[in-house]
Amino acid sequence: MVQRVVRPADERGAMATERLSMRQIREILRQKWALGLSHRAVADSLRVGLGTISSVVSRAQAAGLDWALVQTLTDEGLGGPALRPARGRGPAAAAGA
Repeated sequence: MVQRVVRPADERGAMATERLSMRQIREILRQKWALGLSHRAVADSLRVGLGTISSVVSRAQAAGLDWALVQTLTDEGLGGPALRPARGRGPAAAAGA
């Protein structure tokens, strides 16, 4: 008889999804824009995925942010709707429905 052991997701290599703190977002942007590090170097430094780095940088650029502006923003200003991840995909999500 063959027994199958099912391991929890964190043991299978899947990463848990955690919301980034404003400090983490600010640090991602600092390392990318002020220090000029690669996505991989930032991801390794902060122990987050490459996709997380790409997402934060893309959303910040789409919001018209640069490092000089990020430095002047409060956490509330930085964490506004422009940097929040989309909750869904497709036309309904884009339309806000």
